[in-house]
Amino acid sequence: MDIKIIFFAAGLIIFALGLFRFIKEYKNKKSVRLFGMIAYGGFAVMMISGIMLAGSILSGISTVVKFVVLLATFSIAGRLLLEPGFKGK
Repeated sequence: MDIKIIFFAAGLIIFALGLFRFIKEYKNKKSVRLFGMIAYGGFAVMMISGIMLAGSILSGISTVVKFVVLLATFSIAGRLLLEPGFKGK
């Protein structure tokens, strides 16, 4: 249980730092793809460890439903947070 919390916190920190640098560099158009991918990586770690943490709570839900929720979350986060930086490239 402790390692899942550590991975969740690490993913949250990586996501927050990547998103912060993405927004900061977006004005200068420097390395937005790199920081966007770092933010996506941190978000992925955060989501996977979050699903592992919530596994006991969501034990009645099938794996397919968990996968659909994960895909929906990634698509929404991509559209809202990171897609504008990748459109112009």
